[in-house]
Amino acid sequence: MKNLRKVHVIVAVMTLLLSVTAGTAHAKIRYWNSASTPLTVTGFGSTGYGYGNWTVSTSTDGTKSRLGATMKYKNADNHKVYAKLETLVNAGTCLSSDYTSCTQKYYSHDWNNSGKIDKANKWFTKRATTGVPGIADYARASINVKLDIPWRADPTSGTTHTKGVKY
Repeated sequence: MKNLRKVHVIVAVMTLLLSVTAGTAHAKIRYWNSASTPLTVTGFGSTGYGYGNWTVSTSTDGTKSRLGATMKYKNADNHKVYAKLETLVNAGTCLSSDYTSCTQKYYSHDWNNSGKIDKANKWFTKRATTGVPGIADYARASINVKLDIPWRADPTSGTTHTKGVKY
């Protein structure tokens, strides 16, 4: 009887482990830029730098597009640096006239900004997330580094696009 109970416990634990690992997406991490070649933005006397990683993964908060942005800046005034994540997916709506056709591979789904860094000359990491739609199964990120300038439009770096990941 004791051995049968042990078998039931082992089976219950194995079932739990299998259900947890089966429900978790195995995230493939994509890296964007690097510390030696960061995205760079300059404006109003400040310069911001950024690089990091991105993935789509499933966790307790659901399936999300997740950006890790490691950033720093050289400050001229009361400026801050942050990253903008735009999640692009392989399902969406393309509007076209009668004379054109849609050939888009990715569609803008959602965007979000990371937290802002207000300490100059040191690398810090901030995060941003967006949802992903259930009708798509492939996503990639479009990333910019931006300077938060009070009372003015925020200067923006060029854009980096990651390779896509299946989710």
